[in-house]
Amino acid sequence: MSTTHIEYLGVQWGPEGIALVQNGRKLLFIPKHSIRRIKIRKGFQSAHPLLQITLGVLILLTGIGFLLHLLLWFHRGGIAYDFEFMMLLCIPVGFWILYDGTKWGLYLEVELDSGKRRIMFQRSPSPDELTEVIRHAARLGYFFDPFDAPGDLLP
Repeated sequence: MSTTHIEYLGVQWGPEGIALVQNGRKLLFIPKHSIRRIKIRKGFQSAHPLLQITLGVLILLTGIGFLLHLLLWFHRGGIAYDFEFMMLLCIPVGFWILYDGTKWGLYLEVELDSGKRRIMFQRSPSPDELTEVIRHAARLGYFFDPFDAPGDLLP
């Protein structure tokens, strides 16, 4: 690992700040000067899990409602519109939103001057690798909550 740049499971630390990276593109960037402290947390990966789960369930139920109507139409006859067939796409979209809202794992809670931000890892980190990354990030001047022990948070 470089001493000026660290990238681990989609999280990139550098002298300028922390970034969430996906496919080589920065999705989120937090300047270093606005960071007070970093905590390692375990929980929902979504920033608004309740809202996302509710929206996923509503969209999923909408698609299931149209599916039931089309099944009745197929069985009893009547009129079915193209719109009803297109609304069946609500079923996979609702499942995807629901799945994404219920993802559970480790994330970084970054305390800023103006609030908090979550940065999610792409997958579950190993305790040894995470400890090493935290050491390198600390050398770059990032401050982690001393009460967070990576081994205690991992499954």
